[in-house]
Amino acid sequence: MKKLKTCLAFFICCILSLNIGICNVKADNNVVLSNKAYLLKTGMPQKEIEKLDDDVMQFIVDDLKSGGKHFEYINSKKLLNPASTE
Repeated sequence: MKKLKTCLAFFICCILSLNIGICNVKADNNVVLSNKAYLLKTGMPQKEIEKLDDDVMQFIVDDLKSGGKHFEYINSKKLLNPASTE
């Protein structure tokens, strides 16, 4: 019985320690809104922005900002079928 209590206490400690590390990963709501505004400014459609996970969106914005150049969103459908733009 004592061994069972010890194992149970160990597993509870493990679960609690994992939850503490995971809680701080989510992006702040203000950061997400500014990331959406930044991607809209590049020309990315709202529909595409809404499909992105907050962490993926943060990665894309950080990558674009670290490049130091102005970037524009390119619609891949226009690249695949250039005749459709005329």
